[in-house]
Amino acid sequence: MREKIRRHSTTIIVAMIVAAITAGAPSVAHVTSSWTHLRDEHIKPFADSRYAKKTEPYILEAGPADDGVVQPLNNTRMNNYCRDLDGCEVTLAMINWNAPAEPGNVASRTYILFISQTSRWWRFNDDADSSGLDNNDATQGISAWDCYFTDSETSTNASNGRDDQEAGFGLLNGTNVGYPDDTTACRVIVKD
Repeated sequence: MREKIRRHSTTIIVAMIVAAITAGAPSVAHVTSSWTHLRDEHIKPFADSRYAKKTEPYILEAGPADDGVVQPLNNTRMNNYCRDLDGCEVTLAMINWNAPAEPGNVASRTYILFISQTSRWWRFNDDADSSGLDNNDATQGISAWDCYFTDSETSTNASNGRDDQEAGFGLLNGTNVGYPDDTTACRVIVKD
């Protein structure tokens, strides 16, 4: 014989009926405050937009043709994913770095990024605790081999030159860094 599982609302209603029978009917004010407490303390936190997870990862790739030139990340998406209470996961991936021996192979590093909700300060949880202030005329970031996540969103030349004159982040596939420029690509994957 299969036992049916009651829904949570059914359990609450049954408990209220039992309480009414054994202790007298609860007052309307008590029932209303109980439902208010239930809503405010147990339901609303899960519906709060500050906790809402974006389901689609944000992915940007800088291929061999983009060597040395910063590819700007969408600032609105970065703010939506990372400038909240729980930050975001950032994966830097280097693709096809050992062709032709390992065609299409990927090397990667994953970090957690927090962008301040009240300023343009940011911080990663990497071994160096990398952090910086975006839009301050100085470039900061992290790297995974030839791939750089930077608070620079503008290139100044095609030889890794970059500038941080605006709010935003970028992906740089470094030229003449260590792996073959003609095959190596970089990818950033941002998940909330």
